[in-house]
Order: sequence, then structure tokens, then C-alpha cells
Amino acid sequence: MNAIKILTLIILISSLKCLSQNKEVVKGIGVIYLKKSLIEDQALSNSMKIYNTEKFKNVDAEMHFNPEDRFDKKIVSKKLKEDAVFEFGYESFGLPILESYDEYVMVLYGYDLNGKELVGYIPTDTINYGYRIWNKFFLEGTPIFLNRDLPLQFFDKKKGKELSIEVKTINDGTGRKNYIMYPLSIEGEWMKVKLVTPSDYCEETESNSLEVWIKYLDTDCKLRVWYYVRGC
Repeated sequence: MNAIKILTLIILISSLKCLSQNKEVVKGIGVIYLKKSLIEDQALSNSMKIYNTEKFKNVDAEMHFNPEDRFDKKIVSKKLKEDAVFEFGYESFGLPILESYDEYVMVLYGYDLNGKELVGYIPTDTINYGYRIWNKFFLEGTPIFLNRDLPLQFFDKKKGKELSIEVKTINDGTGRKNYIMYPLSIEGEWMKVKLVTPSDYCEETESNSLEVWIKYLDTDCKLRVWYYVRGC
């Protein structure tokens, strides 16, 4: 193998590794999970069936949870190459909800060998499953922050003028901003929040607060905000 071919192979392998590391975690409009991952109850099921249609006749995949090892969670499916499981609470994992209906949700459970999204349906009328819809969950008082790859942008109203606000910096040499936001209301892709800087989450401190608007969803309805899934 000549030097050019070797160099090309090294670049290709490096590119594939970067793509894998930078793959975005899909969080959908909410999360569905096994209640047993949050509640120690022997009567609850360790598995969740994922059906190919909302008729719930044919099972496409199953999500399994091992109560003896909280990180031992897996999706079993012949089609699956990579699952879409993500952490939504302290060592608690679920699947992103893409659409929500009265008696079921449509979820993304993973990707096939060609990278195609694998979508399935899960009934919600069962004692074994729990689910959260993000806009409702945030308004229950969940403190949030903007995704760390996004600039801090605050507005005087939805679709309004961008505000110039001094946000304190964490004194640890990283340059990260020290703030937290408390959701107040949601209108479409916009959210009204109480911005607190420096953050008063987890510790009492002298802070400044201001009610501002942020864009919490982007144009294709992906979340621009998240919360501390493991708490303080």
C-alpha cells in the first residue's frame, strides 16, 4: 500500500471517528421511559415493547433495563446498529418522543446500518411506562440553560430586540457563563424566563434577575435548552 493510500485511509478513519463523537443526541418533544428505572418496584416490567405501527400488533424492538446495573440498558432489534437511548435523569434513560397522541407516542429508537432513523410506536396506557413532554416539564419549575454550543441571546419580547446583558463568568478558568434560567411561559418556539446571574441553582448567592425571552426551539423544533439531569 503506497503512502497516498495510507494517508487517505488515516483521514477516513479519523473522519468517521469525529462523526461518531459529534453525532447529536436527539431529545425530541419529550422522553418515554421504564418506570422501574426510577422506582424500585418488583411488580414493574424490565422491558418496553416498540411496535411498527400504532395498531400495536407487530413488535419491531424491545428496550431492556437491568435494575442491578443502571447503565445496562439496551434496545434489541434485528434492524438496529445504534440506539437512540439518552440520559434524562440521574442514571435514568429513555427514548426520544417524536410525536405524542392521546394513547400512544411515536419514538426514535435508533439507526440502521445505513444511518436511517428507526421509528416505532409505544402505548402510554400502561403502569410500566412513564413519559415527559418537555414544554410541560420545563414549566413545572425545571431550571434550564442554553445548549453550550449556542451564543447567549436574550430578547425583550418574542421575536423582539436582542438585549445586551452582562452575564457573570464562572471563576474556574474555563470562561463558562454563570447563570440559570427559570421558565415562566411558552409561546410557540419562544420561552419567557427569569434569568439569574450568577446562578442561584444549588447554592445561595447574591444574584441579579431579569425577565427575558429566549428562543428555546430552533426552526426544526429541536431543543435549544437543557437541564441538569444529575442535579447539582
